[in-house]
Amino acid sequence: MKIAILGATGFTGKVLVKKALERHYSVRVLARDPNKLASFGDAIEIIEGDYFDEQALNQVVEGIDVVLSTIGAPATRKTSLNADNFADAMTQLIDSMTHANVKRFINLASAGTRFEGEKVVFIRGLIRLFFSITAPVVIPAKEKELAILQNSALEWTTIRPPLIQENVKGSLQVSSEFLKGNKVDVEHLTDFMLDNIHSKDWISKAPFVTTEG
Repeated sequence: MKIAILGATGFTGKVLVKKALERHYSVRVLARDPNKLASFGDAIEIIEGDYFDEQALNQVVEGIDVVLSTIGAPATRKTSLNADNFADAMTQLIDSMTHANVKRFINLASAGTRFEGEKVVFIRGLIRLFFSITAPVVIPAKEKELAILQNSALEWTTIRPPLIQENVKGSLQVSSEFLKGNKVDVEHLTDFMLDNIHSKDWISKAPFVTTEG
């Protein structure tokens, strides 16, 4: 099976690439700077390009079975990007996947991301407040992406983690309704993303994931 990974040069993305190779997937990635993935050598196929470029998206999904994305809006106030940029990129990605006959898509949002009309409990409210202060593009961008996916024909799963860290003790907890903690281990999160390639349990859903002892 051949998978495409978007956001492969980031913290979570690199772990996802490593684990995908350990599971013997053929991996293609999209990267603006291929040098950031030099440690993988010839084990992966790299398409040099930008997530916001139509041609690059067309190229990265051609001949692929599943697309996984760890792309997130910049976690800073200092960015020229806005939520509409991410909405447009998601729309283009869906068009590219549809043209290439790729149906399965698994991506990350934030535990603060909500469906329209969804109630937000205290801990998720704090996450939303934190991002509104430190990185105000993040939540609006992810909510726009989620709304676009809901109206698409893709078999999508949007995973909503809290803080992603290394070496968090405990086991993975998954819920369709409740955020059970404030951290998730990056190994648990990326395993869950890959597990969902062959699982239909979370299609058209946005589960919360945490690592709890």
